[in-house]
Amino acid sequence: MNSKNDKPIPSGIAGIVGPSLLGVLSACFAFLFYGGWGYWVNLGYGHEMALKVFMAQGSYSFILTLIMAVLIEGLYRLFTHRGSREQWSRSRVDWSTILSSCFVVFSGSWLVNVFAGTPEIFKTVLLGYMFGGLYTYVYVLGLSRRKP
Repeated sequence: MNSKNDKPIPSGIAGIVGPSLLGVLSACFAFLFYGGWGYWVNLGYGHEMALKVFMAQGSYSFILTLIMAVLIEGLYRLFTHRGSREQWSRSRVDWSTILSSCFVVFSGSWLVNVFAGTPEIFKTVLLGYMFGGLYTYVYVLGLSRRKP
């Protein structure tokens, strides 16, 4: 950067499409991927039930993808700004953020599938739990490497 008006050069896919469009594209991918996974896992219960699961799991995944980063960043800020009375180590902040975020997201996913009447809830949400946990870990790792 040559002057204070220069903006940093964006890098990665977020720099190419912008964060808003990236969030929408990620949400569309999540809808198709996790909805398709739910459909496939529950196809043994008939096309109608599998389609219902596709819509429930896909819709939830779409919405979740749009709000997940906001939740993670909010919890991370909450745990890093607890005041001077209680200073937490960076590792404790990171793991508190990861576990709190995963608890909220995973509980919501389970409940959506309970209300949708999903026959194979565990199999339906397992893939999302694995990728969601990994996504949360990587996201928090990126946050913790930022300079304050």
